[in-house]
Order: sequence, then C-alpha cells, then structure tokens
Amino acid sequence: MTSRRVLLLIHLALVLLGLAYLVLSLTVSRTPDANIGAGLAALWLIALGSPWGWPLLAPGVVDSSSSTVLLAAASALLNLGLHALHSLRRDRPGSQVMRTRAPHRHP
Repeated sequence: MTSRRVLLLIHLALVLLGLAYLVLSLTVSRTPDANIGAGLAALWLIALGSPWGWPLLAPGVVDSSSSTVLLAAASALLNLGLHALHSLRRDRPGSQVMRTRAPHRHP
C-alpha cells in the first residue's frame, strides 16, 4: 500500500469520525440552548474542508443554523473527493507525473 493511499484512508477516517460525531450531537440531545457539540463538529469539518469552509468562519456571514453545519460537512466531503481523485489519478498506470526530486550526483 502506497503512502498516498494510507493518507487517503486517514483522511477518510477523520471525515467519517467528524460526520458521525456531528450526526450524534445533532440527534442525541435536543435542547433549546446552543448545541456546543455540533459547533465543535462543524469546526472540525471546516478544518478538514479548508479552504472551501473558510467563509463559514467570517463573522456575520452565516448564522449558527443547520445550513452552516451542512456547508461544513459538504466542504470536508469535497476535499475528501478531490484527495481521492488526485490519489487514484496518480496511481493509474501510464500516468505522467513530474518528479520534483533533484537528480542525484555522484562525486
């Protein structure tokens, strides 16, 4: 297993953990107060969805509603999809990937 696939699996696990925590925090305890668990999960997913989720952090752009949480989850899933597409494309036989390593010189 290549290191790119290992990183993709770790990325997948982090996004799935964040989504599972988000779903649990939204469904388990319903209170009229602010849902701190959902806020923490949204911050986690915004970090995993960078840079697409950054506008959600600007003050006054969006309110603390389900649309914010949905956009945070969508940005994390978008990054996961882009990561998977990039990894699978690089591992394809015959793909032309430029090497950035400098040539080794013998003394």
